[in-house]
Amino acid sequence: MKRPYSYGRGAVLTVLALAALPGCPPAPQPGDVPVPEPLNLLLPKRMRVHPFSSVTDKADGSQQIEVRVEAVDAFGDSTKMFGELRFEACMLKPRSTDVRGQLLETWDASIMDGKTNLMHWDGITRMYVFKLDWERPQIGKQPFVMRVVFASPFTRRFIAEMTFERD
Repeated sequence: MKRPYSYGRGAVLTVLALAALPGCPPAPQPGDVPVPEPLNLLLPKRMRVHPFSSVTDKADGSQQIEVRVEAVDAFGDSTKMFGELRFEACMLKPRSTDVRGQLLETWDASIMDGKTNLMHWDGITRMYVFKLDWERPQIGKQPFVMRVVFASPFTRRFIAEMTFERD
């Protein structure tokens, strides 16, 4: 007696073969690309938002946040970094263990290619400078927190924060 709807061995093997085929390769995650010694010592080991960062009032009445980001290598020297940055401006939540309140604005920047990397690099202070235009209504004099997240296929993810207090 013949079974209705019998798929047979051929169909099962075909499904298994298709399941075993590789799809698109996954995007590199932070730290996925191995960097040999001693070059890995020159990669960033930590990052900070430098105190020289500031908020300026432009001539047209709008505001601009100048964020200065410094990366430091294994020797404690300022170094360059290649990857993606995300800037998050949040309201300050005083008297709290997590000072970040409501998210106000975000900006994304890439310094993965050499030309863009050099465009943001300040060789005198040996740090990156990002001029972020404030798209929302002016923040005025209220303090806020700037959080910077850096991701690169060559290093682990870094996060740095700084509170901007305006007089």
